[in-house]
Amino acid sequence: MRIQFNNKFFFAFFSAIFLIVGTTTMIAAFYVDKNYKEFFATAVKTTAVIEDMNTSSDNDSYTVVTYTVNGRPYRARLGFYSSSFRIGQPIDIAYQPQNPINARAIDEADFAFIVPLIIGSVFVIIALSIIAFRLTRALGNSRLKRNGVIVNAEVVDVTVNNNVTVNGRHPFIVECCGTLKGMGQLTFRSKNVYCSRNEIAQLHTVTVYVNPDNPTRYFVDVKEALTQSTATF
Repeated sequence: MRIQFNNKFFFAFFSAIFLIVGTTTMIAAFYVDKNYKEFFATAVKTTAVIEDMNTSSDNDSYTVVTYTVNGRPYRARLGFYSSSFRIGQPIDIAYQPQNPINARAIDEADFAFIVPLIIGSVFVIIALSIIAFRLTRALGNSRLKRNGVIVNAEVVDVTVNNNVTVNGRHPFIVECCGTLKGMGQLTFRSKNVYCSRNEIAQLHTVTVYVNPDNPTRYFVDVKEALTQSTATF
């Protein structure tokens, strides 16, 4: 079962990781948004002045602002930075009246929510797209195996698909020829096949399931052919 593991397990694992990361990131975005809403519900808005900024490349960028509450000056560090910020520039913030040094930038809330939400959505969309693609292909192949015309085809060529790499390996593509009643001899090409060169070399014939109404839709069952050749799939 080694080939099946390398191929299907990789894509399943890849999709699961993307789905988990994306979902977790989106949940975190909504949690952060809830936290900001609770903060701003009891906060007081004011205008501060940017006093200092740290724009280091170690992801520790922040902005230092000064502002006055009831005539008393405060200095706070905001975990928020924008390339448009300048020293001396005014910035809208909100602070907790019981603890005025606990301050956040007004625009910080949207940034903290939207960015992880977009990133998480992209991960989820990629994962679901892979799942949908592979499920659609599997259902289509299953339908062809049930209703398609069986063609016993002879393998005429095996090429390496250098455009695809999975686990550091390039898959094979099997080209075969067979005769379909009323259509004469046709050439078929398999989807990507993940196995060793020795295993693919044992392949001489394959079964192709063809849609009789549309011969361009077919399924080259390389897996079954390799199994019958006592290869591990």
